[in-house]
Amino acid sequence: MNQEYLRSVINILRSDPDTLRVSFPYNLAFIEKIITINCQKWHPDSIYCSFHIAEETLEKILMVFEDQKVYIDPVLQTSFSPRVISRGSERSE
Repeated sequence: MNQEYLRSVINILRSDPDTLRVSFPYNLAFIEKIITINCQKWHPDSIYCSFHIAEETLEKILMVFEDQKVYIDPVLQTSFSPRVISRGSERSE
């Protein structure tokens, strides 16, 4: 597994062609933040939220977690504009 992924607090992955998966360690503050984005489905047992893939959704996720270390799946990095991806990658190092 990617070391950057392991060091990150917020992980944004592509779970299927149409779905983003945002996962993080259990933290009530993170849960309160993620539900403000209107996730498609909250998965409480696995502590992640599903979203329809959209650039505006990724921007919102990055904004609410702007103070956290974020990992963005390399597959997603080729799907969105560099402007949006750079907002997350600046914090993931």
